[in-house]
Amino acid sequence: MAERVAQAQAGDRDWTIASAGVSAEEAGHGIDFRAERQLAAHGYRTGDHVAHRITAAEVQDADLVVAATKSQVRQLQRMVPGTNNVRLLSDYDPQHAGSDLPDPYYEGGFDTTLSRIEAAMPALFAEADRIAKEHNS
Repeated sequence: MAERVAQAQAGDRDWTIASAGVSAEEAGHGIDFRAERQLAAHGYRTGDHVAHRITAAEVQDADLVVAATKSQVRQLQRMVPGTNNVRLLSDYDPQHAGSDLPDPYYEGGFDTTLSRIEAAMPALFAEADRIAKEHNS
């Protein structure tokens, strides 16, 4: 869901925005029908997604890696020791800083998860813009 929200809000920024999981559990699957329904209801693109497990190379090559939970942050940091490009999505949402994004399957549903993702985007994009500016100067 976060990938689709970020892609929609990126505008004309020349960024690669991609989604990957920390486990292989969903690898090869498309978007869950409930997430698809919620995204479509809010005008986001839903097609052409195939889940995959993130690799150490993807973490190393990315300017910014955003995780949904503190556990995922730790997993990514263990995957690439010394990395400093991994952030928690909720840290960009002042009302929920430091908290895990609610799991839509078990905590609050897909509507709650989507609204939390959307709330984080302005500050996340400000950080990504800052990083892009540093890389271009």
